[in-house]
Amino acid sequence: MNSISVAEPSLSSRAMLCSLSISMWSARKHDPDASQEIAQRHGAQADAGRYHKVLLPKEALAEVQKIVSDARQEHYFMTLPWDDNGYRVLPSAAYMDHTEKMRELSSRFTPAVDALAREFGNLVEQAKVRLGGLFRSEDYPAPDELRSKFSFETKVMPLPDAGDFRVTLGDEEKERIKRQITATVEASLQVASRELWLRLYEAVSHLAERLQAYKVTDEGVEHPFRDSVVTNLVKLVDVLPKLNVTGDPELERLASEVRASLLVDPQELRKSESIRSETAKNATAIANRMAAYMGGYSVPDGEGGVNLPHTTTVLKLIRARVQLISMQPFFGTLCLRLKLITGDLPTMATDGSRIVYNPAFVDELKPAEIEGTLAHEVMHCALGHQCRRGTRDPGLWNEAADFAINPILVANGFTLPAGALIDPAFANLSAEEIYARLLRKRAEVGSGSNQRQQ
Repeated sequence: MNSISVAEPSLSSRAMLCSLSISMWSARKHDPDASQEIAQRHGAQADAGRYHKVLLPKEALAEVQKIVSDARQEHYFMTLPWDDNGYRVLPSAAYMDHTEKMRELSSRFTPAVDALAREFGNLVEQAKVRLGGLFRSEDYPAPDELRSKFSFETKVMPLPDAGDFRVTLGDEEKERIKRQITATVEASLQVASRELWLRLYEAVSHLAERLQAYKVTDEGVEHPFRDSVVTNLVKLVDVLPKLNVTGDPELERLASEVRASLLVDPQELRKSESIRSETAKNATAIANRMAAYMGGYSVPDGEGGVNLPHTTTVLKLIRARVQLISMQPFFGTLCLRLKLITGDLPTMATDGSRIVYNPAFVDELKPAEIEGTLAHEVMHCALGHQCRRGTRDPGLWNEAADFAINPILVANGFTLPAGALIDPAFANLSAEEIYARLLRKRAEVGSGSNQRQQ
């Protein structure tokens, strides 16, 4: 019998790109007159604060806001990161689940908006009493305009596919571009897979922490936990095989281990100290192995703990990357591309492909400072400082690059460790411009020293 070769599924057949776009009227309005009046009353400058009116009572929009929140959470849960233009990776295996969930939420969204529209006239009349002298009729859309301020839409498009690149070019150039497209897509999918690891790690480590903190005393229960500590993990493990678009076998193995050893009825965990203790022990062991794997260490099989160097430090770094993914996706996504390794250096540094850190330095930092320091290293890579140095003095160039980066991070809400290089004199200057100024300053200091010696 002749063998039949089966082609490996293409990237575009394994996943697609999906966006969720929801808009809604905020029912809030900045009132410049009220802001100015309050500032004058308190002797404050005009830009000291802004007064925003809440045009409708909270409960008027509560149902619409809940649907919007549920939709965004479900969309995020069933997709993986891609880029910053609103699209995320939707694995083909999860397409029907995602479509069904979005259809269900959309079918609730429209009636909720209709109910608000029917009641809108009464709500505006009530606002006249509620807002008193702050009421302005022009703050409210006309009844027939209200619906246009609400929308719920999902869009799907294929992943970039090198096989569909049809521009007329020379064969060699065309193949080069195809390889570049394939490599870019594969790299992005690897980042998406990394985020899946982080999701599972966060859920498992959270379970371990909550079970370890739970205590039954004569006075009652200390540090109780909610059922969602387990049910959220159940939900994640159930959907994980569909989201594992790269077919990562280690992730599948750990998910099976979680399913076998951690999915225990919450009531049983509360009633039985032995079951609770065993489950907490298993969760801690799995979380430690995941942290080791994500940190670039080899992970031994078997039950129990793992001999991981600087385990606590690695966990701090992993948690910081989870926070970056959640709160600062741009920095978080780039950070996932950099491998974490320990090194013999005072603080932390990057060579463009790795983040090298001193465990003692990381251990001294607060969680927010670790996030800021990781973002700092990410910015060196994003701005290409390694490639732009040329023949410049490495130490002075690094100092100039730090002066260029740190104000950007602070402006984006990051916390940096004490002693971070920030100087208003270098505001909005490039690393090259700052380097030139630092070089002139060094030369002036050296010249002054020579004159004193003479």
